[in-house]
Amino acid sequence: MDPTVTMLARIAAAAGRRLNLSATESPHRHSLAAIAVGATAEGKSEVPWTQLRGLLDWVHLHVEYSDIAIGDPPTRTHNEQLDNLLAAVAEKIADDRGMSRPAWTHDVPRLSDSWVAPGTPRMQAREAAHAPAQFLDRNILIAEENLWRHRGATPL
Repeated sequence: MDPTVTMLARIAAAAGRRLNLSATESPHRHSLAAIAVGATAEGKSEVPWTQLRGLLDWVHLHVEYSDIAIGDPPTRTHNEQLDNLLAAVAEKIADDRGMSRPAWTHDVPRLSDSWVAPGTPRMQAREAAHAPAQFLDRNILIAEENLWRHRGATPL
């Protein structure tokens, strides 16, 4: 039988103590692994652009949790583009922070076909010209500013 909070409070009181509970935000919910779980939760594996941008904003504000954000391997989504995007984002965060790239990124094979953002040929050329090196290495031709906000100097 699991004790209830009330029972734990009584046990603590009997020992001359007071039970204090608090809930704090877990940095583990802010991770690429959590994004992959969310993306596949409903049986589909579409790119969750809003959640990904939110994670990148959070990592910018909480640089000290960069390793947590990228360290745990995301479950494979069965969407090669999304799996590669998560790996490329992890590699970029690691490179930007001077960290070692997570080992799990080596297990995600590079896209065989280029993933090009929709648009005119001129727009696509601009996307490719502004894609981070980590994206280009994975054949992802999507501009950096589609995910990262430009805020001037990045805190390190």
